[in-house]
Amino acid sequence: MRNKRIIPGILGACLIAMIIMCGCTNLQINSDPTGADVIIDGEMVGQTNYETTVNPGIHSIVLTKSGYETYQTQVPVREDENTVINAQLVSLTSEMRLISEKTINVRKNCYAYYRYKLGPGKKVSFQVIAPGDMYGFTTFPNDFDTYLRFVNKQEQWGSGLGTIYAQWGRNFEVIHSLGLGDTRRTFYFVLDNTQISNYLTYSPTLPSEGGSVLVRITTNDPQFTLEAESQQGCMPGGTT
Repeated sequence: MRNKRIIPGILGACLIAMIIMCGCTNLQINSDPTGADVIIDGEMVGQTNYETTVNPGIHSIVLTKSGYETYQTQVPVREDENTVINAQLVSLTSEMRLISEKTINVRKNCYAYYRYKLGPGKKVSFQVIAPGDMYGFTTFPNDFDTYLRFVNKQEQWGSGLGTIYAQWGRNFEVIHSLGLGDTRRTFYFVLDNTQISNYLTYSPTLPSEGGSVLVRITTNDPQFTLEAESQQGCMPGGTT
């Protein structure tokens, strides 16, 4: 009987010694909601919330749950450190939420811009109500720089401005969406009320003294970031 009590103690000590020798460390994977399948380095190992030991290094973690987007990440695990992942799963039917709803004053020969980050498979909506016709468009940072050179008359209008989504009028909505294969990155939304519009075959009719423009921003991206809001500038001679 005494030997039977000793053997489990010996096995436990050996197991602890093996873990110390291999340098394994603790990895805890949580999700909201729970019950997501956990795949570590391509192998299905259980469901969240899940805890295990792994070797130090970079590990691929994938969480899947019916009705939710697949969560994927690369996690660096260091020896003798507990690593915890808290994943917020995103519903495939997530609704649009309000980010901002403000009225701004945009004068003749001036513009306003918003800088934001949008993630894969997500969309953002810019709803605009203005007292006169305006041009609204989303674009990449390098094309926004080109637009500023046109506005500041540092460069002549050439092949045109690269836009992603664009609308024109007094009451319009610009919807910018990304595919699942895209990466999270920075974009610009621009409200144009400048003379470069003559090159775009339209003429803004916002009053010269300026006008109150309502801009409403909604998105279904839980990690959406509005980095700059309603920043304004003017052509030489224009007034903010």
